[in-house]
Amino acid sequence: MKPSSWFAKALLALSLLLIPAIAQDVGKGKDFGGKDLQNRDLRREDLVGANLAGANLTAADMTDVVMTKANLREANLSRARMGGADLSGADLRLANLESAGLQGANFSQANLEGLDLKGASLQNCNFRGANLRGVSGIRDFTRADFRDADLRGAYLLGAVDYGGITAEFTGAKYDARTRWPKGFDVEGSGAKLVESVAEPVKQPAPTTPAKPADEKPAKKKKKGEAPATPAAAKTPEANRPAGAPSDADVKKLLEKFWARDRVKNTFNYQAIKFAPARKGEYRTDGVPANSDTMVFPVMVTCEHVVEYNDGTTKSEPKAQSFVFFKTEFGEWTFRFKGNN
Repeated sequence: MKPSSWFAKALLALSLLLIPAIAQDVGKGKDFGGKDLQNRDLRREDLVGANLAGANLTAADMTDVVMTKANLREANLSRARMGGADLSGADLRLANLESAGLQGANFSQANLEGLDLKGASLQNCNFRGANLRGVSGIRDFTRADFRDADLRGAYLLGAVDYGGITAEFTGAKYDARTRWPKGFDVEGSGAKLVESVAEPVKQPAPTTPAKPADEKPAKKKKKGEAPATPAAAKTPEANRPAGAPSDADVKKLLEKFWARDRVKNTFNYQAIKFAPARKGEYRTDGVPANSDTMVFPVMVTCEHVVEYNDGTTKSEPKAQSFVFFKTEFGEWTFRFKGNN
């Protein structure tokens, strides 16, 4: 046997051995929570039931991937190519889909509640029976299927059906908070109104109880003095762990996280509570691997008021938990942990 022929066969055998080793980290039901998979080629992979919570899938090629019932909470899918992907029954809450290619994807029975789709095109997408409560940012829904989907509180103003009347809404649920495109024939679409927002009940003005004769009058506020901050909205310094972020740091990051585009956002805080600091974990807290990064658990209770351009408002109560920590550049960041 010639040396060149022997060498070529050896290389071929080695490549056949390496292919399974390279691909072994993908497959049905695998755990990729928090992993960096950006720019990965996942075309036609079987990721049924996989855990991709918090994974970085930026610019990944997910064409025709099968991800039914996958956990994609908080995953970064920005610029991912997802044409023809099957995400039926998947959990995509708090995921980042900015500039993702979604055309022709199957999101039937999936949970996309509260997502800002940031101008995404949903042409030929299947959202049948999906949870789309409070979604916003939809640009194009030509030939999309929204039958039996939950569109309560969805913001569709500005979305366009370039085919005229090609999107299907039969049986889709909506309420008085849903914002439809201008000129959209809601009644003719087959969507059904399932609830209405009741007028706010006016509470009687509270009566001031009589003061005991021996009680000292309240100290009058001096002219120009700032009003006192409610105790519930400010963390007592005695309860703040050493090195923890300030209330201002927490609010700045969370308001950027919660805010919606093209509307007025107002945040009314009821409580910001800190738990004792602890060493962060790479998988669950998102800190750098093999580091001694300390995380600060924080629970925030807040009312998020969204005011639309037509003057209507929507109140979204939030009670959520996070961990805050500093990056290697000394800047505060956080990881969402869950709703309380």
